[in-house]
This record gives sequence, C-alpha cells and structure tokens, in this order.
Amino acid sequence: LDDAIAFTKKTGLKYLYHGGPFKTWGKFELNPEQFPNGYASLKNCVDRANKEGIQLGLHTLSNFTTPNDPYVTPVPDKRLAKVGSGLITANIDANAKEIPISSPDFFNEMRNNTLHGVMLGDELIRYEKVSDKAPWTLLNCQRGAWGTKASAHNQGDTISKLLDHGYAVFLTDTDLTKEQGRNLADLFNETGIMQISFDGLEGAWSTGLGQYGLSLMIKEWYDNLEEPYKNCINDASMTTHYNWHTFTRMNWGEPWYAGFRESQLNYRLMNQDFYRRNLIPNMLGWFKYG
Repeated sequence: LDDAIAFTKKTGLKYLYHGGPFKTWGKFELNPEQFPNGYASLKNCVDRANKEGIQLGLHTLSNFTTPNDPYVTPVPDKRLAKVGSGLITANIDANAKEIPISSPDFFNEMRNNTLHGVMLGDELIRYEKVSDKAPWTLLNCQRGAWGTKASAHNQGDTISKLLDHGYAVFLTDTDLTKEQGRNLADLFNETGIMQISFDGLEGAWSTGLGQYGLSLMIKEWYDNLEEPYKNCINDASMTTHYNWHTFTRMNWGEPWYAGFRESQLNYRLMNQDFYRRNLIPNMLGWFKYG
C-alpha cells in the first residue's frame, strides 16, 4: 500500500482504486489475504492513505452474487432471483441424480444458463440438461451444490430455476437488490472509502423492474450513506435518469483492456457535448497505469 500511495502522489492524482478487493459479492466480504481483519483492515488502509492526502476506492459488480457468498451458501437466500418455478413429481432422496419435474419450461433454456442451478427447499442443485420428452426430468444432477446440504424432498415441492449471469454469479430480486445496496453503504460508513463503480449495474434488471430496478439499488445505497460519503466519486456501467442526482461522472469503458482504453476516440469526443449539456464533468474514459 505504501508503494501505491507513493506512486499515486508522484503522478499528482488524489485517488487510489482497488480493482478486486472482495472474496465474495453480495455480503461483500473482503479478501482475507489482503484484509485479514475485514473492514477494520480496509479502514486502516484508508486512514494511512488519508494521512498522505489520498482517498481510496474500490470496484464492485453491483448485485452480482458469487456462489461462495453467504447469500448462497450454506443456506441459500430465498430472494435470489428466479427465472421461473415448477414442481417435482415424485419423492426423491438426497442421492437422486435424476429429478422429475412437472414441466421443462424455464429449465430447458440453455442460452442464458451459465450455472445450471435450481433451488429446491434449502438445497441448491446443478443439472446438466432436461430430458427430451416426458416424463420431464432434470438429468445428471449434482446434489448439494455450492456447499448447500443435499436432502430428501417430497412430490409437489416447488423447484425454481435460478437466474444467473455469464460471470458465473447469481442475481437478486427487488428486496435483496436493495439490501445489497445497503451493504455497500455500510462498507462506506465503516471504512471511509470515497470511490466506487457500480459495474454490472444492469444486473439489477433481475428485479423485473427495468431501469427502475437499477435506480432502486443506487438510491438505497445513497440514502444510507453517512453525510461525509455522499460526495464520493461514483459511476456505473450504465446509467438511468435518476442516477444524474447521485453520480459524479459518466463512466465510459474500462481500464482493464486495451480495446476499451485505446478505441473509439471519435465517439468519446462526441460524448463531451452530451456531458456539457447535462452538467456532467468531461471525461474520456478510464486509464490504467502499469
């Protein structure tokens, strides 16, 4: 950290940004190798940086929820977003590798189905595919997936296909989306960080509320920030009309890849007029040193 602070000061910049501090997304547990005492360790880093006139920030993926997060394991939160539900059509024990279901609907959609995960009671299960014809069956199932407990289930129990994303993460319903916004506010209030990017904010479409769902997460976060942190630098992978009231800049591109950093200059230049008309600071995008 001391080297990073020294380099930041040498460049004349005032903010130092961590691209991946988290062990999990959802509860936003910090990587214990970097932050052995959790939020207290991060606060210590913030205090050290502040003494040198530097603010710290970090990167999130908004409501993307990793399979190792407490919202998923060992007991999955019922507010994980679902594509749809059906019923199991026979009793099954904890070792069954085939699960009969009432309909293939929702379960047989494979184009946007990275994790192949279903929720059955307090158990998460992965399946390979659905049978080609009735009786409809989930085939080659992995029971007790992601550290949940395999158990017996009864005919007529509800089984739900979980909504996921290509980053191998689950998503959230409206209530859990808002709760995760509050979790991020708690992180600010406890540690004193002053920058965040709501990357992956489009994940909040999982609420089923369109752009309003995105606004809900941002509003819940912002409303729960203590006053000193309401002036933090913040942006998002995409924006809504409401976010004009909270963000400090428009994000464009990402620093991680040369394809984003070094392309589409004309498009970036044209955006400057849009920024000026809407009282948004001019910005060409993110740039990464090193």
